Amino acid sequence: MASDDVARWLSLLERGLRGNEGEQLREWLKNKAHRARIIDAARLWHGPEILAVISGLVPKAELVIHDPALRRRRFNLILGWGTLGVIGALCVGVTTGFVKLPFDDSRLLAGRGIYATSVGERREVTLPDDTVVTLNTGSRLSVEYSTGSREVYLARGEATFQVTPDAGRPFIVNAGMRRFLATGTRFNVRVLSPQLTELTVTDGKVKVMDAPPRLPETPAQRRATLLYGETTVQALETAQVEPGFQSVSPIDASQVEAMLAWQHDLIIFEDEALQDALTEIDRYTTTKFVLGDEKVRHIRIAGSFRTGDVDGLLLSLRDKFRVDSTRDPQGRIVLSSRSAL
Repeated sequence: MASDDVARWLSLLERGLRGNEGEQLREWLKNKAHRARIIDAARLWHGPEILAVISGLVPKAELVIHDPALRRRRFNLILGWGTLGVIGALCVGVTTGFVKLPFDDSRLLAGRGIYATSVGERREVTLPDDTVVTLNTGSRLSVEYSTGSREVYLARGEATFQVTPDAGRPFIVNAGMRRFLATGTRFNVRVLSPQLTELTVTDGKVKVMDAPPRLPETPAQRRATLLYGETTVQALETAQVEPGFQSVSPIDASQVEAMLAWQHDLIIFEDEALQDALTEIDRYTTTKFVLGDEKVRHIRIAGSFRTGDVDGLLLSLRDKFRVDSTRDPQGRIVLSSRSAL
């Protein structure tokens, strides 16, 4: 029944649409009768945030109260508020067939948004509740705030969150097929692959939300201490989080400094193989690197490197690690160990 559909969609809107529910709702709203019923029901029983979402999906000419009985009930509810300004707005609305709702659209729009960084860019964003998010290179974050929840979606890249406490609204990060619940805490989330996310907590704690158990697939995973279902990650802990399980490890202050050095435009390596170090360096530049011989892959490097500073990197590789570089016809940088020349 249409009334059941209305209730279901309003419930999903309160929760926040997920997956392909947005497209399904748009398809359902193609029916004019459906649009009329959900608009009227949202006005009567739901807050302005829900109506603001619906108003972006339907023709503005249809944002009127269609049901006379609903119009009378709405009138009685507003009379009960005892606010003369609202009553005056209602009287105008009854005459014209349109009721002006007493809320500020700009405040609601501020609770929704998409933030992104290009390769090599770092960006700090302050959300409506004063939560601060710092986005690393090549990242994309969407924000969905409502009266009952604060939810963000890290589609790619990396972000550090400094969450403002709000007892009435949980703060949830969606990333890599898992959900992370935090209150008043500082933590970092990095999407390593569509199914692998790295969570590092520097202050407070973050709860890794429940997920169906899944057996580890690699020998390394089978040797690790794996935790299934929900897990709380404490300060100075890091977790490799997959769809069905996570591995949690303690870290010290120096490891935290290295992992979050990007916030100061730095990359810190501690005895890393060059081929592994280049994987991290690639995140911050569009320059392509090629390893010219087998030996150079395993040269161990250490030190601090400025993100995106390719010339500085090549100079350091040459002077400290005996790695030479040339450019091939495609403009790529070919790295070779000096002893191989």
